[in-house]
Amino acid sequence: AGFLPQVDLREAEVELGRTIRGRPGDIFSQLLFSAFARYAADHDGQVTNRAVALGATYEGPLQSAVEVGVALGDEFFAGQLFSLYAYWLNSRLRPSGALAMDLSGSGGTTIDLANVRKADVLNVAPSITWLAGRRVNLRFSHDFERLSFEGERISVANLSQVRLQYHFKRSTKTLFAQLLFSLKLNPRTVVFVGYSDNRRGLTDTSLIQTDRTFFVKLGYAWRP
Repeated sequence: AGFLPQVDLREAEVELGRTIRGRPGDIFSQLLFSAFARYAADHDGQVTNRAVALGATYEGPLQSAVEVGVALGDEFFAGQLFSLYAYWLNSRLRPSGALAMDLSGSGGTTIDLANVRKADVLNVAPSITWLAGRRVNLRFSHDFERLSFEGERISVANLSQVRLQYHFKRSTKTLFAQLLFSLKLNPRTVVFVGYSDNRRGLTDTSLIQTDRTFFVKLGYAWRP
């Protein structure tokens, strides 16, 4: 699933940032602050998306970092303008060269597309990566998402993954090629035509084509 390209829009974005670098002896190595605003409307004056967001990031010892942020905005869908909000927290810690830990979380409100209504959403995603030697990489991650409406659960998703990678001495080389053409038929309709392929080989062998793709995509901006 995905979103169709939007055309026939007037858009404006503004982003401001400030970075404070720590000095020897400070408890932080870097502090970052950011502010963002976006406004989009069609040529009839209907607001399709507007939002403001504030964020801050702390970077400190042990390659640690904590990012927090909040956002407020409106989004137009199925003839309605929904007022939404979001908050997030992302953190990472690398206590040694062999161990890295990450934790991402976000929540707020979103649009329940199936029922055309505002719903509450919560996402939590922890992960641990262990470099067990020069060639072995072990990673565990889990993704949790809950969608609810007025306290009643709409859906819950849990996905756990364990990935073990072993890196051989022989190195590989790859080549990716892509061509994309777009044709705007009218202010609401865009046709995309494209081609892509992948080639792979070892350092002592020639590149061999592994796949080839041709595609045609039609994008239409629906207006109620």
